[in-house]
Amino acid sequence: MQETNAARKQILVVDDEKETLEYIHDILEDRYNVFTALDGKQALDILDNERIDLVLLDIAMQEMDGNKVLQIIRSMPRTEHLPVCIVTAIAATKQEQTSRMLGANDYLIKPFHIETLIKKVASLLGEDIE
Repeated sequence: MQETNAARKQILVVDDEKETLEYIHDILEDRYNVFTALDGKQALDILDNERIDLVLLDIAMQEMDGNKVLQIIRSMPRTEHLPVCIVTAIAATKQEQTSRMLGANDYLIKPFHIETLIKKVASLLGEDIE
């Protein structure tokens, strides 16, 4: 069970690699409430039940890839304007273009620098970095 603080922004991290989920969670947990999902279905369930402020979404996942999850997020009135940052090992320009065409707000390639992740998250949430 994940503890929440109502004043904090809530981030959903979606990746089918548990190590990646734990790594990003550990980076962001001091500043945000972080929810994690190992697949697209779990991510959509969390989006149905929680007030999420930002989604960090992997592309290459089993059963439902990140592009499909992004399409569903953009098709639902409740989440159509929700900021989504793709976090993926796919460095191909074509994939980035596809993700942006589907509605991704940003694109971050793994492996990434911690500072870059923190800055992108803050920017997408409209926060100033101290």
